[in-house]
Amino acid sequence: MDAFPAAPSSTVRPVCVPDKTDALDHVVRQGLVKAFITYQEPKNNRIFVSFSSPTWFQKKTLMDNFKRTIHEAQIENRFDPDAVQWEKISQAFMRNPDRTLKNADKRMGFQFNNMFIVKSFFTFGLRKVEPGTIHLIQTTNVPVLIYELPPSSRRSQAEPNLYRRSFEPYDQMLYHRTVMEPHTSYPIPAGTQYILMTVQKTVFALDVLPETILTTLLQNGFRLGDFRKAKHYHQKAYKLPPPTPAHTPVEERPASGKRPFAKNYLEVPSRYKKIRIAPATRRIQRPPTPEPATSVFVPPPAPVVVAPAAPVVVAPPAPVFVSPPAPVAVAPPAPVFVSPPPPETLAPVAAPVLPEPTLTDNETYNELMDAVFAPEQQRRYHEERERLTDTMVKEMLYKKSSNRDQINSDHRLRILLDRHMDCTYNLKELYEDKDGLRKAEIASLTGPNEFAEFYSRLREIREFYRKHPHEIQVPMSVEFEEFNKLRESTEDNVPENMVDFTDEEGYGKFLDLHECYEKYVNIRGLEKVDYLTYLSIFDQLFDIPKERKNSEYKKYLECLLEYLENYIIRVKPLLDLNEEMDSVLADFEKQWEQGAFPGWHKETESALTHAGAHLDLSAFSSWEELASLGLDRLKSALMALGLKCGGTLEERAQRLFSTKGKKLSELDPNVFAKSKPGKAGRHKDIERQRELAILEAQLYRLVETVSEQRQATKENVQRKQARTVGEREESDNEASESDSDDEDDNDVIYNPKNLPLGWDGKPIPYWLYKLHGLNITYSCEICGNFTYKGPKAFQRHFAEWRHAHGMRCLGIPNTAHFANVTQIEDALGLWQKLKEQKQKERFLPSNEEEYEDTQGNVVNKKTYEDLKRQGLL
Repeated sequence: MDAFPAAPSSTVRPVCVPDKTDALDHVVRQGLVKAFITYQEPKNNRIFVSFSSPTWFQKKTLMDNFKRTIHEAQIENRFDPDAVQWEKISQAFMRNPDRTLKNADKRMGFQFNNMFIVKSFFTFGLRKVEPGTIHLIQTTNVPVLIYELPPSSRRSQAEPNLYRRSFEPYDQMLYHRTVMEPHTSYPIPAGTQYILMTVQKTVFALDVLPETILTTLLQNGFRLGDFRKAKHYHQKAYKLPPPTPAHTPVEERPASGKRPFAKNYLEVPSRYKKIRIAPATRRIQRPPTPEPATSVFVPPPAPVVVAPAAPVVVAPPAPVFVSPPAPVAVAPPAPVFVSPPPPETLAPVAAPVLPEPTLTDNETYNELMDAVFAPEQQRRYHEERERLTDTMVKEMLYKKSSNRDQINSDHRLRILLDRHMDCTYNLKELYEDKDGLRKAEIASLTGPNEFAEFYSRLREIREFYRKHPHEIQVPMSVEFEEFNKLRESTEDNVPENMVDFTDEEGYGKFLDLHECYEKYVNIRGLEKVDYLTYLSIFDQLFDIPKERKNSEYKKYLECLLEYLENYIIRVKPLLDLNEEMDSVLADFEKQWEQGAFPGWHKETESALTHAGAHLDLSAFSSWEELASLGLDRLKSALMALGLKCGGTLEERAQRLFSTKGKKLSELDPNVFAKSKPGKAGRHKDIERQRELAILEAQLYRLVETVSEQRQATKENVQRKQARTVGEREESDNEASESDSDDEDDNDVIYNPKNLPLGWDGKPIPYWLYKLHGLNITYSCEICGNFTYKGPKAFQRHFAEWRHAHGMRCLGIPNTAHFANVTQIEDALGLWQKLKEQKQKERFLPSNEEEYEDTQGNVVNKKTYEDLKRQGLL
């Protein structure tokens, strides 16, 4: 069975978490609340629902489970979307649903009309919104994860099974994950394929509605959110209490486990998500509000039916509450919970304009005071800019001992620069004072009642800390000290990576163009080359003929540009790519107008071919005389008149002679050439070529930016191709165990005799240098006159990649016969001598193959054939 709504509904029922679980007994006893367990079938991997008995509420354990779920659904628990592991969730769904003991109790969910009261990691599986409908998801106190399956993943080779409505651990990379925030309604448009998943015990509603209801929802004040926006979510940092019916209120819980930098992270681009700087503010913990006397379970008003002629009334016209303030008893078809939902479920309330601060649940005291005291906010921005400047100076003076440290330092500088720009922009807006708040605040503090205003605000501050004694004001200096510790205190003494690179990229040392290379070799008409050759020619786009630059070629260019832009952002975060691209576009426009852009030169064609040349027909008395001019001259004359220029020589001469003494208007319309439809088509071709040329111009500039990494990549690929499998594995193990290769010591070592360096980076002793014969050099012409120091390195090089590559270029096998041979001439002479020796040792059938005649004499093949031809056998 399935708990998902089977058919569209015409009513919208608001959802909220009831305040008292005891008020639900009446609904549960009537059998209106269903209990179910989700599971996944092992055969087809589909998620189904196993409904329990209608009398499940008679079991005390299940009833306690139901009440506990509702109670904990009102508590916000901090979670990390990246920590959701599909492997564990998939294993949990594979368990047998018939077990009604501990395992089933953990997965027990409850359904009441459109409301679902479920545990963590509940899901309906993969769902698709049918055309003409929407799925309206209403959240309450807890966020919910949603995984959208984009069209690009549906077209990929790893297309998931849309029928099974489930997920596999390896399918997670195909989805785009976002977070649905609490107290918000999210419409899922038609055609969307998604997976809904809870992160803790929660209450939410799901309705399948017609698309026409969206306009009505907006008119009636529903707060609709975009589920594709929120990537991350940060909440209060306290632990969830133990699963018991009675819980300690949130305000009375100890503050242990709270971290001063666990919330309000600085908004930075997604590539800096590992570095979060918390502003110096604290969230306000509100005291518990007394329960209203009317907070009881009552029937709702009749549901509103959506009709085309009249708008749907989703909520009463009251600006804050969804239900009337007083309970109304109406006989309904099915009861719902009418406890007043939080104000966030409707349109946000306007900010207070009175000078006296008013605290709300989602505000900090600092934010509220800044809203009514603009000069203080300006002072904080100035302080923040000064601290950011000081931190940037320290970061630039920090010694970078490796390429990894340099890249990480550049990314930290980029974070500080972005934050500095944001502060500057906010300061500029405050000084402009478009809303007049700054002027009003200064006037209130400099007027006749300045002392009364001062003591009023001081009283507000004292009152706040009296009600919230555990709140701590964290100074701004603390967060910058935490930022400075990012490069000093790391786990296992390994610096934290600011960005991610593939293994092939070596943390910004090399390029990884394998994906682009596969697209290049799949373009029709282009020469198939190996990866090493591709690294040398991938920017020589001017050598590719125009006829080969089709749609596949454009996709290849876009893929290559996207990778290079992403790579440069990761390797050189301080480089302004927008400015570079503007410069490229300006240079391109000049070259394109002049027809001098590489690979796209303007075609110069003959004027005689297009315009034609007029011919005086008065000198000709017959078409036979015109025929003597030839095909080309007749064609030119016909084109000048706009006539058809095809056919044989006689037909052209007759057609041209027929125009003698006549005006063009007197001629037969059939002899005129059809107007070329090529102007519009020609314009489209030029625009298409111009788009390709712009992409090529951008690619040329990006390749220049990564020229060092490109050269290092070619050397690295060539070195890897010459290694054996064992050498590659050994090199990979050494690279994983130690990162000493990345440490480039910038200090100048005193080494006047140019001695080799030891394991500690210092020159080895001179006596050891002489003992190993490192003062003796050997040159190998086969290796390109490469010099080896010491006999040990010289003997070892004969089995290494450089010597083997040189022997392959000469066409000689690198066998033991050529040991200690370093000259090309000696190697070729020895190879010729070995071939001659092998030739002599070859088996010759005419001389060495033996035959026996009738008398028993043994002769060779040649003698046997001669005797046979003479008839002597």
